[in-house]
Amino acid sequence: MVATATFAVFGPLCVMNNGRRLPQVGRRQRALLAALLVRARQPVSLPAVVEAIWGERPPASAIANVHTHVSRLRRELASIGLADRLVTGSGGYRLHVEPAELDSTLFQSSAEEARAALASGDAVKAVAVWEEAWSGRRGEPLEDVPRCGWLEGEVVRLEEMATAAREDFADARLAAGQFGTVVTELSALVRQLPLREGLWRRLILAQHRAGRRAEALETYRALRAVLVEALGVEPCDEIQRLHQEVLRGTSPLVRPMQLPPGAEDFVGRAGETTELVRILTEERRPAVIVGKAGVGKTALAVRVAHEVGPEFRGGQLYVRLGGTSPSPRDPAAVLAELLIALGVHPHAVPDDLDAQAALYRSQLAARQVLVVLDDAAGMAQVRPLLPGSEGSAVLITSRVQLVETAGAHAVHLDVLGPQDSVRLLASIAGHDRTAAEPLAAAEVARCCGNLPLALRIAGSRLARRSHWTVGRLAGLLACESTRLDELRIDDLEARASLALSYQALPADQQRAFRLLSLLDTPDFPGWVAAPLLEIEVPAAEEIVDSLADAHLLESAGPGRYRFHELLRVFGRERAQDQDAAGARMGALHRAFTAVPSSAC
Repeated sequence: MVATATFAVFGPLCVMNNGRRLPQVGRRQRALLAALLVRARQPVSLPAVVEAIWGERPPASAIANVHTHVSRLRRELASIGLADRLVTGSGGYRLHVEPAELDSTLFQSSAEEARAALASGDAVKAVAVWEEAWSGRRGEPLEDVPRCGWLEGEVVRLEEMATAAREDFADARLAAGQFGTVVTELSALVRQLPLREGLWRRLILAQHRAGRRAEALETYRALRAVLVEALGVEPCDEIQRLHQEVLRGTSPLVRPMQLPPGAEDFVGRAGETTELVRILTEERRPAVIVGKAGVGKTALAVRVAHEVGPEFRGGQLYVRLGGTSPSPRDPAAVLAELLIALGVHPHAVPDDLDAQAALYRSQLAARQVLVVLDDAAGMAQVRPLLPGSEGSAVLITSRVQLVETAGAHAVHLDVLGPQDSVRLLASIAGHDRTAAEPLAAAEVARCCGNLPLALRIAGSRLARRSHWTVGRLAGLLACESTRLDELRIDDLEARASLALSYQALPADQQRAFRLLSLLDTPDFPGWVAAPLLEIEVPAAEEIVDSLADAHLLESAGPGRYRFHELLRVFGRERAQDQDAAGARMGALHRAFTAVPSSAC
């Protein structure tokens, strides 16, 4: 089968192949094509084709006309490279269409994936899958096709499938806390389908959870008026119970499911994963993943959270704290967001931080919830967000050492090993390509310092440029002065990620970072910062320890430190830009004359 063909039954009927569209056909041929597409890969008998085209009163020449229409359609398909797709057999006519070529089949497949994601607790993924599924729809089923006989029933089936999908999409958005979007979308839909109580119920629920109580009550009144006038019945019991909740100002127990999708190309970290799963599920202690920029803290946290998610029946909360950004998020704003996600009415959220934290702990005490706090700036930001009961657990990621977290278990995440680095590169760029050039693949991994972010960028560049050899990329990365220029693609950039940690430092630590990166040694003693910076040894060692706490330096043994390769490259770039040549040379001269070179 030709892989480039597409058949669309949503919107105006459309067939394309290799950029060529099926020529415009008459209404009878459109009805014939529609009948074959809604039963793709199945035989459609001659009487069924006649009914689909003319209904219950076909002309006397119907059978002969069908043969003519089939011959014309077959010629039109052949004209765009789809010869032999329409075949005639003993059971009737059959149009060969692969599942990946028909828009209705693709939509149904995406719908099943989205529903499965929501059922597993991944509301964010469910929303993303639904959004992609709906973006591929061009309109309502068979918009330009006359509908007769059983074909009318097929249109009703497709319309019902779409309406059920709208309801399930709304459920995913509700679970993800996207109440405003649900209100906007369903407000229009209930006008189109006024007797669909499922849409009305979700609209009232979204308005209620968004704190729009008056609107929710008005929506219920409008629904009741529609049902009484059209059918002489009251809203269903479920909607009446929801109406009472709105009147009382109470909310049903909400199960938030906010985890983002996990990385499909996740590699390694088996030991860390097992350790974190045990801490979160068996001991229910806070767990902290710490490590340098780009080492994969978030990927590991999301991976573990998905694995342990079913153990937390109250749901999963996920929030990016922006700890490495110029403006980390305010704990009060985060708490307000989390309380609303837990079902607290926005008007019931206190303004005071301590009151917010107390209400948050009370909400978590009544259920088992996993809280993922990604990219924490420090304990002052994290402390108000910690659960107060043993039933819930918290998983934190940070680039800095977090102290004072009572009973917390820290996992210090390092770069991948050489083999796992090549595996990650291969999973993105293609296993065949890395297997064909194993030495070049290993060199790319080495130039990336085995850092997952850098490896992901390198793999993505190879995947996008299928004509490149792995050796070509290895050659580009070999030059230290331009290496960080090569490690960027789309919104991923190694330099920008490293810069966030550097920019968070005070000026004296920034200067120390820059000058220490100029040392052309595998590692160095902490006190060497004293002559570099022209300060006393205790102050210098304190600065070096602070750089290690921020994971901008690594321990190389008692009192000794080293740079990750990409951090060294970044530090030298900063020194080149910010320190005059004379200042750089003077600092190095002081460092290497203050002690015998063997000490370094």
